[in-house]
Amino acid sequence: MGRAQERLEFSFILVVILAVIGSLPPERLIPGLSSVGVLRHAPNVLTGLLFLLWLARGRKVLHNPETKLYAAFWLLMVLGTGLARNPVRALNCTKGFTAGFMGYLAKVTFVDSTPKLGTLFKIFIVCNVPIALMGIQGGGIIRSIPSLSDENDFALLMNMIVPFAFFFGLKAERWKGKLFYFGAFFLFVAGVVVSLSRGGFLGLLCSLAYCFSKTSRKGATLLFGLLLLGAASLFVPESYWQEMRTIRTEGAEQGTGEKRVYYWKNAMKIFAHHPVIGVGPENAPVWITTYDPSERGMRDWGRALHSVYFTLLAEQGIVGTLLFLAMVYHSERNRRNVRRLWQAESRAQRAAGTGGTRYSLRLAEIEEAYHYSLALTGGLIGYLASGIFLSALYYAWFWTILTYTAILTNVVRDLVDPVSQGGRRSEVNLCPRD
Repeated sequence: MGRAQERLEFSFILVVILAVIGSLPPERLIPGLSSVGVLRHAPNVLTGLLFLLWLARGRKVLHNPETKLYAAFWLLMVLGTGLARNPVRALNCTKGFTAGFMGYLAKVTFVDSTPKLGTLFKIFIVCNVPIALMGIQGGGIIRSIPSLSDENDFALLMNMIVPFAFFFGLKAERWKGKLFYFGAFFLFVAGVVVSLSRGGFLGLLCSLAYCFSKTSRKGATLLFGLLLLGAASLFVPESYWQEMRTIRTEGAEQGTGEKRVYYWKNAMKIFAHHPVIGVGPENAPVWITTYDPSERGMRDWGRALHSVYFTLLAEQGIVGTLLFLAMVYHSERNRRNVRRLWQAESRAQRAAGTGGTRYSLRLAEIEEAYHYSLALTGGLIGYLASGIFLSALYYAWFWTILTYTAILTNVVRDLVDPVSQGGRRSEVNLCPRD
């Protein structure tokens, strides 16, 4: 094994370790380790080491549209931090975002094959099983993990992971795999239910609807859904359905609905006065007293806006909002192209017959990538739907989907030429090489 290959494999091991401790931080989950400082800083140390390895690498992967848009959004956050009214809040947010971007650059470069990407997806699902169990035990709250210490945020994560478990269950060939993934699917759905999050409930409906729309076995899936509904009617308490009914009865006039509308109105006032680049990361909540000097405004100073989209408008302005929408558009276009490629190649195989062992293996990888693209799109839908009511813009979840999409596009692009038979060009355009 050559030196370059050794460095590549070492880099991927670091990526795997980072993925595990990013989902299951040992210093927060294992009693007695909270005082071990090296564990608390381990994610940043690993990210820094990966970034150094990325800098040392001769050929870097920078051609993806996701990369360019991610970089532009990061630069906007840096600019917003310099102009922010409360630079401490902005700097803390931007520091974490910077680490995420550094990790993105390394992962897109070092995760360069379908099996490696599949490993990361499996880690993502497996690590969230204990997260779901802890959340269910805590009523939708995991107090030891700050990003999951609110039931709404916990529900959003579960909504994102539901499609992953579903589509991995569909593609699993062995019954043990299907049992695990569909068991995890039930567990993640149960996590949303236990959270009693109304925004999470709406996001769950969107995730499940997408899963149903993309399966070719709609009869079996419908039966599966009826069984799920039957289980819900037996085990879900009446208090849950009463809470969900308040979506319609409370509306925007009372309760948390009234609070969200209040926050959103203030967000639009901020946006109206700072429309281009907004007021900077995590700074919309500190402007609230400017537009509402009343006692309520003072009481709600510093509180989140409870919406990805109003946070975007108020804190990143038109520029940031367009960059975010462009990331959603380009990443979904690339995932759709992966699905079109699988459909085109499978049609070609049926028309031409077998193309040899090598061809079949490559085609199997494209089929695997097809299911990955479905899981990623379903996860994004869960995030975008739940994000209507939650302040999760700077959380890692959207950016994780963006990262995995860029990796998926690259590894599938590398499969196109070997799959093509007789010099036939693929009818699907994927992201070009550097």
